[in-house]
Amino acid sequence: MKNKGFTMVELLAVIVILGILVALAVPSLQGVLKKTKDNAYKNFEDNMEDAANNYLLSHFEKIPGVGSEVTVSAETLVEEGFLETMEDPERQGTLCDKNSYVIISQNKVVVTEQDSSTHDGYNKDIVYQSCLVCSKYKSKACR
Repeated sequence: MKNKGFTMVELLAVIVILGILVALAVPSLQGVLKKTKDNAYKNFEDNMEDAANNYLLSHFEKIPGVGSEVTVSAETLVEEGFLETMEDPERQGTLCDKNSYVIISQNKVVVTEQDSSTHDGYNKDIVYQSCLVCSKYKSKACR
């Protein structure tokens, strides 16, 4: 009589091979997911800095003087339409713009002849530092 089907040894071998493949794939997948989330946070920081730059173009009077700084909240940038709300990639539905902000500072002013006709003799060196605060992420620029 012919028996159809797999033996217990064959099934056990397939299960062991699948277990090994899963054990190799899961850590790799977790690394890819973490890198993707980190890239999302970095993009949020870049977007905040770009939005702060546009904010200063609309609020010229808020440009900080040499050696001083101005802080603009991400919430303000969102309310005024310079930035879209940022949903936390770690916890879906949670927004990152409540406690986040951008520090805008001016370190030095360089006067050149070329700039004098277009910028009243000043070439402003403005620096933007994003402080992004999400569920498990906090930028290095945060105080």
